[in-house]
Amino acid sequence: KKLKVSAYIPCYNNECSITTAVNSILEQSHPVDELIVIDDGSSDNSCEKLKGLPVHIHKLKTNMGRGYVRNLAMRLCKNEFVLCCDATNCLGSDFLKIALPILVEKTKACSISGAIKSTGDKKNVVSRWRSRHLFKDYVTQNPNSINRSSLITYGTLIKKSVILKLENFNPNLRHSEDEDMAQRINQSAYYSLGHSDLRIFCTKT
Repeated sequence: KKLKVSAYIPCYNNECSITTAVNSILEQSHPVDELIVIDDGSSDNSCEKLKGLPVHIHKLKTNMGRGYVRNLAMRLCKNEFVLCCDATNCLGSDFLKIALPILVEKTKACSISGAIKSTGDKKNVVSRWRSRHLFKDYVTQNPNSINRSSLITYGTLIKKSVILKLENFNPNLRHSEDEDMAQRINQSAYYSLGHSDLRIFCTKT
């Protein structure tokens, strides 16, 4: 019997990339049980882009910030294992297939994520700079390697019970909510993991 996984995507004015993010979750080789898009008061056509797709849209009337959205996501998602992908990213189709067994086995691990890489043709200066200096696309990692990591929220599988035990993401933080949670994880008996085979791609141009 396959373990059930919830997934959520925070979205704020991401009409150009939200469909790619959603499809990368819907196309996981280990299917998700539910997919929630939390629209954080977008003023563009983000929600309209999702018409016809099997997603639950939770639309906020005003922009509340990242801490509020992640806090809400942890409460809305019904399953213990929660997959997150930011609206400007997409995940490799085997992300869950690789991540889930590891997170199940390692009882004190609260999250597992991969390194982010760029996608696209790198035609403009910004894309090329991001590829080399931010994502370090030129760096190759040993396959199938697992290491301790800081909490990453832009593409990760999380244990909901641990996040709630650590009092959930701070809803008052408009940014840096991941760093705040990472500090609490580091001060607890739990830890976060990174895996070299987990692929996250930035679709922002």
